[in-house]
Amino acid sequence: MSIYKSAPVEEVPDVILSCWSIREDSAGLRYFVGFNENSGDGRVSTPIQILDAEQRIGFTTSGRRYILVGCGGSHRDSEYVWNLVVYVRSLGLWRDVTAELVPDWRTSIRSTTLLRAAASESAPMPIFWSARAYGLATEGAPAKLQLLSEVRGECSHPPLKIKGSTSETYLCAARATLRSVESREVSIDPQARLPGHLKIWVTALGTFEERLGRPVARLDAYCGPQWVNATVRSTDWSGHKIRPFELAPTDGVWEVFLRAIAAHERSRQ
Repeated sequence: MSIYKSAPVEEVPDVILSCWSIREDSAGLRYFVGFNENSGDGRVSTPIQILDAEQRIGFTTSGRRYILVGCGGSHRDSEYVWNLVVYVRSLGLWRDVTAELVPDWRTSIRSTTLLRAAASESAPMPIFWSARAYGLATEGAPAKLQLLSEVRGECSHPPLKIKGSTSETYLCAARATLRSVESREVSIDPQARLPGHLKIWVTALGTFEERLGRPVARLDAYCGPQWVNATVRSTDWSGHKIRPFELAPTDGVWEVFLRAIAAHERSRQ
């Protein structure tokens, strides 16, 4: 067996892993290891950024979503790939942290996340979405993402759409809903302090109650004392770098998101 470069996240946003485990390298970075049900071979992810142990869903630095199915365990193909990755990337001593992070790893659960949310241009309204904002904590090693705020909403009327893009539909829906809150002069989340490095994932939900949906877009923003440099990335198109914009003294996490997406929409119309 040989190892090969994965398809772009835009083409394969989700990976379903069976016989899975979670390994931690000498630097503290963690990886999903398992049998890729999509392609039928062993798989090692990029470092894990977000893990929902209850739902058995995780997101990695590539932006890809991993869905862990069945019981945790091992597979001959995945062990081969893992050992090769350890050698090639010089990961050093490693340990299996599956039981620490997912205590019920021996039990198979039925995942509801395999029902993927998808929207077409003729999709009926309302649109359900969620957005999670993370700050990159650089103190210590390795750097880790810290959840700052989570919002979700429903857009009952068709927002502005960019033709042919599901991601734009959800980005516009999120902006329309958050903008309606901002227009009432009510802070969206007064506790969410603006970090130097901000990441916001926007996901498509099948219902308002769904906990985790399919990631459709991500905002990466570097927030200085006065200016913000941001890039919007999507599963439908490559990253779009937004022209730097000025940071207001009262701007928080979601104000930056609103202004960045508004600038993004204007430049793509």
